[in-house]
Amino acid sequence: MGLAGLSREELQQSLERDFTRCFASVHPIGDAPFAKALIDAQLDFVKDASGAVTHVILHQNGRDVTAKWILSETPAPAQRKQITVKAKLFDRYVGRYELAPGFLLTVTRAGDRFFAQATSQPKIEIFAETERDYFLKGVDAQITFATDSHGRVTGLTLHDNGRALSVKRIK
Repeated sequence: MGLAGLSREELQQSLERDFTRCFASVHPIGDAPFAKALIDAQLDFVKDASGAVTHVILHQNGRDVTAKWILSETPAPAQRKQITVKAKLFDRYVGRYELAPGFLLTVTRAGDRFFAQATSQPKIEIFAETERDYFLKGVDAQITFATDSHGRVTGLTLHDNGRALSVKRIK
C-alpha cells in the first residue's frame, strides 16, 4: 500500500483524474515523488506524523506551489456529444489566450482537427459540442469562446474541475 492507503496504481489513477489541468500522464519516480512526462515537473507528497498525506507540492519552472490534499471521489466527466464544425468557422478562434502572466493557451487547427496547448504542456485535441463550446475527451474540461457584438473573438472561458476561468485573447 502506498500513500493514503492506496496502491501505487490507485494513486496514479487518482492523480491522473484529479490533476486534469496538467494534460499529461503522471509517473512514479521513487517512494513519494511523481513526475510528469513531457515537462519538467515533480509532485512531492508531505505527510504528517501519522503518515497521512496533508499536502502536495508541485515543483515546476523554478517555482513551488503547495496545495492541500483532499481525497474525494471525482465523478466521471459528463458525456458530451461531438458535432462537426467547419474548419473555417474554427479559424476565428485560432490564437493565443493569456491564462496568467507568462502562461498562455494557444488554440490551433490542423486540417479539420482542433487543438489547445498550454505553455510547457502537450498539444491536446479539442472537440466541438456547439459552434462556441469545445471539450476534451477523457477529462472534465471545456472551452467556451467569447465574442463581442460584431462576432469578433475576445477571449475564452476554461471550465475545469468545477472552476471557470475567463481570459482575454492576446493575439
